Amino acid sequence: MGYSTTFIKNGKVEKVGTGGLVPKSNFPPGDYEGQLIQRVKTTGHGGTGPKHYTYYQWNGSNWKQVSNKEGAQIWSEQLAAAPEKLEELGYGGLGGIEAKPIDAPTTSTLRYPKDKLIDASSDYVVFEFVKYNPPFGRDSQTNQQRYTYNAGVTNDALEKVKVQIDDGIDTLVLPMPQDLSNEMKQNWEGKSFSGLGKGAIGALAGGNLSFTGDKVKDLGNNLKALTTALTASALNSVPGVGGNLSINDLTGATRGIVLNPNAELLYDSPDLREIGMTFKMVPRNETEAKQIRSIVNTFRSASLPQWGSQGADEGLDSSFSDVTFISVPLLCKFTFMTGPEPHKYIAQFKPCAIRQVQVNYTPDGTYATYDGEEKGAPVATELTVQFLETKLVYASEIKAGF
Repeated sequence: MGYSTTFIKNGKVEKVGTGGLVPKSNFPPGDYEGQLIQRVKTTGHGGTGPKHYTYYQWNGSNWKQVSNKEGAQIWSEQLAAAPEKLEELGYGGLGGIEAKPIDAPTTSTLRYPKDKLIDASSDYVVFEFVKYNPPFGRDSQTNQQRYTYNAGVTNDALEKVKVQIDDGIDTLVLPMPQDLSNEMKQNWEGKSFSGLGKGAIGALAGGNLSFTGDKVKDLGNNLKALTTALTASALNSVPGVGGNLSINDLTGATRGIVLNPNAELLYDSPDLREIGMTFKMVPRNETEAKQIRSIVNTFRSASLPQWGSQGADEGLDSSFSDVTFISVPLLCKFTFMTGPEPHKYIAQFKPCAIRQVQVNYTPDGTYATYDGEEKGAPVATELTVQFLETKLVYASEIKAGF
């Protein structure tokens, strides 16, 4: 016998509590009126027998049990809801995402320094390498997940991949980088509007389309004489004029006036965040020298595409696709940590693409290597990695750590 207790939250089906049989008294408050909790009881040895469903619906103040028929219908409707209905149902839009590692690092996780112990006061970075989820892939997401912006980059959706270095590496632990900053860039631009143009746009904003048409007609009439008498294109063809004359050039040169720019500041869009990290690593023994080499090669390998389609060429002849396509590089999910918890004072990032990997084997200005057991290992290696975030960050996500 087994139990599964779930609800639709932030665009996907999530467990209630830690899963299993959760008493109704322990249900969390609902996120929106009409939200359902589905409890599934599976009988038989190993949970292979028939399934029995129970549904509870949030009415704004508490959870009320509804009939199985009604609950099953509402549950399926919410899962298959059209995109425009998802926000109304409470699980569309951004979708939830947590600022924490997929898996906690262990004592066997590749790290530098090799013997660095992690305690409650340790600050460090966990790097995990994951498969790129095509945002519009055919089989990567369930119906309701397709309509949430973060669906493909949640910890549940990400698939960790071993980078083929040594025995395969999917997680790294490094100290905090030498220079750490976080820049969020917004694109604003000044736009110019003529007096008549401002009136026409204002009328359009108010829904008065006929007035807008009148304003545009007035604009044409007022400029008709000017453009007829002072046609820029005609004057530009006259030898010696110089070409590329604008209306402002003509009115300024003939009447000492130019069009009032009436500049207004308008918002355009946010930029994807970028971040660079630099680590200077100095090996103290042969083992650490090998680990530094593995760390460097892991980032280099993860940043590169794979030859061929790597199984993503369903329906195509493999002999054709292997020479026609290359596979998208891995993504890197990194988390700034303090002890076992995500760092509360440093902004976290969603999974990132690795844009550039730079390795400097002479960070001190002179080429020098170790002799003896570490023969050939650089005395110091400086690794710089440039990342580009795969998703935009919105205002509501700042409180989640981003």
